[in-house]
Amino acid sequence: HLKNMLPEVIEEQLGKVLQAESVEAEPEALAIIAGAAAGSMRDALSITDQAISHGGGAVRAASVSDMLGIAGRDEVGALLDALAAKDGARLLAAGDDLAARSVDLPTVLGQLQRAFHDLAVATELGVVPAAPHERLKGAFSAEDLQLYYQIALMGGRDIEFAPDAKVGFDMTLIRLASFEPETSEQPVAKSPPDDAAAPAPAPATSPPPAAPPDTAPQEAKPAAQRAEQPPSSPASTTPPPATAAPPAVAAPPAAAAGKPSEPWHAIVAKMAPKGVTAMILNNANLVARSPGEWTILVETAHETLLNDKQRAEVERLATGFEGREVRLEWRFGEPEAETPAAREKRLGEALRAKAEAALGGEPVVQTLIREFGAKVVSAEPVGMS
Repeated sequence: HLKNMLPEVIEEQLGKVLQAESVEAEPEALAIIAGAAAGSMRDALSITDQAISHGGGAVRAASVSDMLGIAGRDEVGALLDALAAKDGARLLAAGDDLAARSVDLPTVLGQLQRAFHDLAVATELGVVPAAPHERLKGAFSAEDLQLYYQIALMGGRDIEFAPDAKVGFDMTLIRLASFEPETSEQPVAKSPPDDAAAPAPAPATSPPPAAPPDTAPQEAKPAAQRAEQPPSSPASTTPPPATAAPPAVAAPPAAAAGKPSEPWHAIVAKMAPKGVTAMILNNANLVARSPGEWTILVETAHETLLNDKQRAEVERLATGFEGREVRLEWRFGEPEAETPAAREKRLGEALRAKAEAALGGEPVVQTLIREFGAKVVSAEPVGMS
């Protein structure tokens, strides 16, 4: 069985072959070839043979990068430097420079993924990342690197659906510059007050036990006053059946046993997660909910985002939403029901289709179509990002 080889193994083997053949080779050039070979030693040897001819008998990094149309490590480093400086304009300018030199942009996204991987390993284990990225050790938090890796990974998947590679590449750079992982302090300060209020509105979602109009003032009275009413007079013992309805306020958790009664997208919106936590929950479903326990199914593609910190954060949000401690059970797979992210995409596509139909029906547009052969390519509803 032929299996893909690690780039490091290919790089080492190329070094031995070229040394035996007395061919001068730069280590960085061998690393570029090993990455371009995508695990195939045969492809690596073929690329090396072409690189020797292209480089006039030597294998040099600049020559190999030019031959393959890929960015060198220092050029990927320029993207990382701009990202570390939170300079979106500089990041896009570096991307423009790569595109102007006809560098293969999907390959650059792959190089960024590898760079984020190396820096994440360095951050978690304290090792020194490969040159020239060692200067960036400590420039990104572990949460930054997890989010950036996921954005680069999804950008590599989506770039083929973009109008052209440059558009898809630019949109990925914009996401890298714009998105930030959730901070540990901010949600703690904001969420508990909002979430603590969540159980109170819950009775509004189950209107059947609505109380008569005259019971509302009685409910608003302090518990001590209500406790004093029964001994005051025999007549006062009759209202309690009406006021006995409030214990049904605790009904929502019971109603939630088994399958969740409230739509998951609505629960996520009320919990208001941010950053990586939002990405996880928007690509998941609540498959079961009982008092004090939730079962969440996360799409397999987003499983790598779920670390111990994210588990603790989701548990905190769920506890705030329920108003009591919630234990979470995690599963992974392909959700049968629509996730919040899929729902948002579906609604967005429906709005765009409606906007295109409305635009196509405009008299001016119809005149342009009829007389000049124009066509409606796309329409973006106002207010959509």
